[in-house]
Amino acid sequence: MKISKTLFKELIRCKSYYGFNKLYSEKNKVTFSNVEFSELKDYLDLMIDKDSFEDKLEQPIEEWRQEQFQETETILIQYASTLLKTKFVSGSLDQQKKLEYIDQQGNIFYTKVDGYQETKDEIIILEAKAKSSSDFVKKDKYFEKKRSMLRLLDINEMDSENAKKGYIKFLNTQVFNPEHEQIGRYIYDGLYTYFLTIKNNPHGKKITFYMALLNHEYILDLNNATEENPYPSCDGGEIVVLLDMSQFYQEFVSLIEKDIENIQITIQNDFFIKPEIGAKCKRKQENTACLFCPVCFDELLKIPGSALYFYRTASKKFADILDGKTTMDMYDDSELTPVNKIQKMVFVSGEQYINYEEIRAWLDKLVYPIYHLDFESLHSPLPRFQGESPYNQSLFQFSLHIEKSKNALKDINDCHYSFLAPDFVDHREECAKALVENIDLTKGGTVLVYNASFETSRIEELAEFYPQYSEQLLKIKDHIVDLLDVFLRSVNGRQITFFYDNDLKGSFSIKKVLPIFAPELSYQDLEIQHGMMAQEAYYSFPKLDEEDLEEVRKNLEEYCKLDTWSMVLIVHALSKL
Repeated sequence: MKISKTLFKELIRCKSYYGFNKLYSEKNKVTFSNVEFSELKDYLDLMIDKDSFEDKLEQPIEEWRQEQFQETETILIQYASTLLKTKFVSGSLDQQKKLEYIDQQGNIFYTKVDGYQETKDEIIILEAKAKSSSDFVKKDKYFEKKRSMLRLLDINEMDSENAKKGYIKFLNTQVFNPEHEQIGRYIYDGLYTYFLTIKNNPHGKKITFYMALLNHEYILDLNNATEENPYPSCDGGEIVVLLDMSQFYQEFVSLIEKDIENIQITIQNDFFIKPEIGAKCKRKQENTACLFCPVCFDELLKIPGSALYFYRTASKKFADILDGKTTMDMYDDSELTPVNKIQKMVFVSGEQYINYEEIRAWLDKLVYPIYHLDFESLHSPLPRFQGESPYNQSLFQFSLHIEKSKNALKDINDCHYSFLAPDFVDHREECAKALVENIDLTKGGTVLVYNASFETSRIEELAEFYPQYSEQLLKIKDHIVDLLDVFLRSVNGRQITFFYDNDLKGSFSIKKVLPIFAPELSYQDLEIQHGMMAQEAYYSFPKLDEEDLEEVRKNLEEYCKLDTWSMVLIVHALSKL
């Protein structure tokens, strides 16, 4: 069996993955040592359409996001080469160094290396990750960053026995835990490569392993940028941060060896193991969700009042489901959060939960005119414009519906204002100017958004970038009211809601809320239906001719306009309750 790094990580994540992957690959030709194909046909039908043979699971990464990641990795390797004063063997997949290990059973474990350099005495491995260093540095007790170098402290640097215990726990639960989202999955990814490097090092050369990350303290200064040096050094260091994991990988390589052994046993046994769902599945996490989530969760998603729809932590929810609590009515109220109690009540009664008093009190706080505001931005790994850092959100569009009095707006085109960048270059200042020109708070008013943290952060960034507008922008920020507060709000550390409907299915996104209040409207009728599609459309601007660009811009206008019109209609509907 050929086992890539990706397949290796999936096999250690879930003991059922081997069987599902084999069934998916071989289809009706599949055989297992413990079950007949007839017992698996229902699973296969969820993977492949039995009539059209269409693949129901395949979800390749969008081309535009692949381009982003490839460009980022290329830049990281380029600047790491300069820092380390070496020249790595790198490039496209067919140019990269391949490492493989063939075990006694004939299984082939392999990977391609982002950057490889071999000298007389040393092998240097570089793995480039389109990942910000911020998630490492914020663990400031254990990681130390100096400009463009990052290191994990050693246990001998801990100043007490309690500190050492905390450090060991940190290593086990985060650093070398492949399921840890922010750190572990990246570290473990490199550990697999390190293991294969050992297997391809017959002369026992020293192995040095660097992980190249995006420097979260880096700020782009285009005034000093050149074609040869597009990301010039700044006070925070280079665009790249290098984490040397060589010493730790040498100490912890036994973890990979144990996982390899378990995979070998799995392949040798050739069992099909029925799925056991859990937080490990990452069902709602776009980049890390298991391919087979639609298969494993199918039955639970079909159950009315499924406990899967509870708004609560994944670990607690899945533990209860595995204990047999599959529907909301199987729970005692004493086990539930305030929001869960309401979800259960709505499921059992079949009627909406509406806290009329609180909703009216919330509505009474709205001051007209109401400026219904929504932003669209590109989440780019590499900074694009002056003053940006990695993973800044580059604003390129906003939609604004202005309602001067209660229920005054009657049509989606009434009192609508918008801004959309005409091309792929920097128009943030124009965006800031358009905002302050169209939102007049001199006589008061409300800036209404849905999920305020996003819009608030973008306005603060604009105020920092363009101080000439900062006073007006910060005034806009101070007048923001969050429509999400009606549906989900944190009070004293606990979530509460004033409205719930079974059709929400545990989600409080505006895409779920809108059909309840305005069933005649649907994002499904639009060319662009969600935020990632909006980013993709904007990313495509440089590749389009004039006619296609005009069409894509029109689609973006329609999408963003519906976001703010949705807020208008939801407020109207709430005022009629």
